[in-house]
Amino acid sequence: MQYVTSHVAAPTPSAEPMKALRSEFAAPSELAPPDLILAVCGMKFHDCMHEGFPHLARRASYGPIAGPALSGPTDCYRRDARRAEHWAQLAEDGSMKLATLCYLRRPGETLMLHRIKKENDIHAGKWNGLGGKFEPGESPEQCAVREIREESGLEVRSLELRGFITFPGFEGDIDWYAFVFVCRDFDGELIDSPEGVLRWIPDAEILDFPLWAGDRIFIPWLEQPGFFSARFVYASERLVEHEVAWYR
Repeated sequence: MQYVTSHVAAPTPSAEPMKALRSEFAAPSELAPPDLILAVCGMKFHDCMHEGFPHLARRASYGPIAGPALSGPTDCYRRDARRAEHWAQLAEDGSMKLATLCYLRRPGETLMLHRIKKENDIHAGKWNGLGGKFEPGESPEQCAVREIREESGLEVRSLELRGFITFPGFEGDIDWYAFVFVCRDFDGELIDSPEGVLRWIPDAEILDFPLWAGDRIFIPWLEQPGFFSARFVYASERLVEHEVAWYR
């Protein structure tokens, strides 16, 4: 999925109370991925209508998951601009965290991080891809590039956005939302990562390592065509439920 940006200023968001917005809009997991991604990123919806995302005006084509049909770009912009404000408030009050999850790949191998260095690490003992939480004002791509540099010392040249994952209540009452990237174009030398131990692992062996149960499910999706929007529910670090929608 290509990321499209624009520098045209967007209108000032509505000052409507957040309580009303929470009750009005569908649960995040019910939104179609393009709609959801733009809302989470805080992208300028008016710009997207004119510069690369006209399909947001045709959301009925996604089927039931997309919700009711919209009358046109204007209605879509108004509704989604208010949704973006709603999501921004959720992030601000700490009830959600936005993050990136990045898999650097070279022929036959994937760079993985063994999380054994940080105290009180929610991922302690597991092998993960690279990535982490957004900093204020970052796009998903900026976050991914920065996290890869900080955790591995490698410099990213290009990224592929492969999916989006919702983790309800992953950290206590906090929901996590992760943009999943694959990176095949990078350079530099690996550093001694502050997050754990880096290792190039043969792709055929990755699922044999200590992973989150959901990772065993979605890592094979990274090489499948299309964009996935998944939801993985954990209870006491045990995967209890998952679902996925594909957009091809």
